[in-house]
Amino acid sequence: MTDASIATALQVRQGLVLIEWFYRKDGTTGFWHAVFDSESGKELEKIGPSDVLLKLNEHDPWWIAFQGGGNETANYVPQSIYRLKYGVPERGVPTAAATIEALRSASPPARIKAITKASKNPVINHMIALLSPTRTSASTTIEFCPTVPGQRARYWMGGDYDDVMANVARDVLLAVWAERQADGVTGSPIDAWFKAEIASQEPMKTLLTRFNPQDDVWIGAYQQALFDLGGKTLEGWFDQYGTAAGVVRTPAKRQVR
Repeated sequence: MTDASIATALQVRQGLVLIEWFYRKDGTTGFWHAVFDSESGKELEKIGPSDVLLKLNEHDPWWIAFQGGGNETANYVPQSIYRLKYGVPERGVPTAAATIEALRSASPPARIKAITKASKNPVINHMIALLSPTRTSASTTIEFCPTVPGQRARYWMGGDYDDVMANVARDVLLAVWAERQADGVTGSPIDAWFKAEIASQEPMKTLLTRFNPQDDVWIGAYQQALFDLGGKTLEGWFDQYGTAAGVVRTPAKRQVR
């Protein structure tokens, strides 16, 4: 799914319409809610990205808002919980508008930086991010496939994320995927490589026995082990497929097309 918009819920109450939608366009994903006036259709407020609202029942005037970090749904983790109500504010209760503004301005909680710039080549670091489990991963299987957008690397890269680097990293992994499939490898060629050459070696072998993508410390150890055990392979993939795609090295250690 590379270009789609899906309305996942619509609620109407007291002349207000709340719509939530998930969209993916040009390799980016988003998850938003918006409140409209039911008569004029005017948008009154937008909530998001990465906020999930739940309404308990039709008789309860409150919504429950789960605030999350990042707009890549595979890595969505609620960080805060709020109760929102449209109507006459009660004394001492923050207005919905004030709460929404707080959601927007609140800084995300500090967490251990998962990628520790293991490689001097930023494309390799983006490749490691794309090959890392997501928060919702249920197994140790590498989930990278042709439908995974380069943007998924943003969650683990944080401020070091770069759209160009992410797309180059994705292109390199896709080139490996295509060549190995052409050679007759079935299933996921990337996961087959991981299981054959990485998963059986220490310290990755021990890490995988206590699989826990919800733990930043574990993710950091996973990513470091992936680089230590497979860094030369990743560099080789980049040299082979990145150069063929017109990627060149620069003194600033950035890769540009």
